[in-house]
Amino acid sequence: MVIKDYSKIWVWLFLDIYLPSIIMAIARGMLTITLPLYLISAGLDPVYVGLGSASIALGNLLLDIPGGVILRITGEKIFTRISMIVLSLSSLGMVFLQHPWILVMLSIIFGGGRSMWLLARRYVITYYVEYQYRGRASSFIGMSERLGTFIGPGIVALVIDRLGYPWVFLTCFTLTVIAGMLNIAASRLPMPGNRIDSEIEARHRYHAQDLAASQNQPGLLSLAAFSVAQIAVQGVRSSRNLLVPIIGKGIGMS
Repeated sequence: MVIKDYSKIWVWLFLDIYLPSIIMAIARGMLTITLPLYLISAGLDPVYVGLGSASIALGNLLLDIPGGVILRITGEKIFTRISMIVLSLSSLGMVFLQHPWILVMLSIIFGGGRSMWLLARRYVITYYVEYQYRGRASSFIGMSERLGTFIGPGIVALVIDRLGYPWVFLTCFTLTVIAGMLNIAASRLPMPGNRIDSEIEARHRYHAQDLAASQNQPGLLSLAAFSVAQIAVQGVRSSRNLLVPIIGKGIGMS
């Protein structure tokens, strides 16, 4: 049975996926800016600060492919619970274990948990939202990431200024626990429909393949050039998390 009442599916998606994802993204945004600040304050060389700043993204990268295998074995619900445990324990560890390199290792683990969380959320969207609504539903995941990037550093500025680094890590832990509890509570709500039938999904896939075949597709070199450009753009975007703290340190703001 495919979902028919789309007002219900959007409410369900907000409670089960979007709101917890926004909260998780805020925690990730806090850690992304806090880690380089903490490493700089600990007196580490900028080279090591840069390596540490990439730790969350590294954890995300390392779990992308293995996460898909684990998801297939465990199923979405168990996989989501595992991701919540990984996120909560890694952020809790940061509260008590604040040696710079231990924080880097915990951030890698946190990034792996984030990868698992997002993979599980996109799995739900793929298999419970009809094809014509799937793009819109998936785009809200990207919106949650943007909100986290915007709100997270602002919370860090307020917390560090008044309470210090340990409270930043404690706030991140609290946010991950809240997001996990919201997801668990929402998952107990009746789902407004069942998993999309494989025959319907196959028709959607064949339609998409026919549509792609009927259009002029870019060649391999064009795709490779686009991929390199995307990597460069992402590198520039990510470098701001490192450059801002270093520049602030250089002009005496820390």
